[in-house]
Amino acid sequence: MNAQAPSALRHLIAICQHERDWHKAILYARRLEETSGERQSLQIAHFYCELAERAQTHGAMQDAADYLQQAFVAHPKFVRALILRGRFAAVAADYT
Repeated sequence: MNAQAPSALRHLIAICQHERDWHKAILYARRLEETSGERQSLQIAHFYCELAERAQTHGAMQDAADYLQQAFVAHPKFVRALILRGRFAAVAADYT
């Protein structure tokens, strides 16, 4: 592994965040996790929440639910994902 790889990946993640390219941000965060051993689960969950909100905004509720599920897979107790799940349920009038 190149000694600069983790630093380069962090910069790529920052660029992806600025560009709102959440899919690439997830890819680079996973790669950073693999190469450096640094846990990126919180950041990955955040990126999935961004995708879920975008999907919900465009009326793609199944995609939003799928992205939210991926956020929980990345970080099971991620508070933002819990809040979004409640918000999505309220929008869908699912009070169960």
